[in-house]
Amino acid sequence: MKQNSDGSPNTSRNTSNTRRMFRISSLERSAEALLEAAFPDGLSIPIDVDYVAEAYLNLEIIPIPGLEANYSVWGSFWKTAEGQYRLIIDQDVMDDKPNLYRFTLGEEIAHYVLHRSHFAEVEDVKQACQVQKELQADLHHMERNAKWFSSAILMPSQVVRDEANRTYGTLVSHVGYGDTDAIVKKLAGLLARQFRVSPQAMRIRMDNHPCKVTEAVERAVTGHHADLWEERC
Repeated sequence: MKQNSDGSPNTSRNTSNTRRMFRISSLERSAEALLEAAFPDGLSIPIDVDYVAEAYLNLEIIPIPGLEANYSVWGSFWKTAEGQYRLIIDQDVMDDKPNLYRFTLGEEIAHYVLHRSHFAEVEDVKQACQVQKELQADLHHMERNAKWFSSAILMPSQVVRDEANRTYGTLVSHVGYGDTDAIVKKLAGLLARQFRVSPQAMRIRMDNHPCKVTEAVERAVTGHHADLWEERC
């Protein structure tokens, strides 16, 4: 690694080619293309994000005890001198927090796909974590890119829309159309368990483009429709 004039490590990055703010449509297409390439025979839910990382992208996943406690990050990665990318995840997150583990792994896949030149000079865990914190503190758009990409991997938009429609129809057949907020909350929880993500992550996915499930639920409940995407005259 390069050094400063005083001999200390120079951890600053040349980010001229990594500061790109991706459009949502671009992130969605990139995530969709990755899933299609990793699973050519079709998707099954929940998405096997470990397979994407290890088998398809050839990333070595390494649990690190105390990563979050010591470096204030849940994950990061770097490239070894032999050319192998090592993706590190906090041991406790990997062992005890499955939803957070899956989302964190998705974020690190995103950084690998979108931003790995930013990690070009990283040589060890400490430097990898420092770069990760730089992204969180100074390059907020890159972290937003990574979070959106992770959501798109774990919760593919068309699959979410299809499963939301199926689950919504069953749900309203049992509880009726009385309380829109309660239906949306229950639907988010049911889908979250199915996709193995947190209810909060699923609700954000449901609220936003391209899924827009929450908006569809509100329309369907108001009209007492059992199909979210049925064409209305």
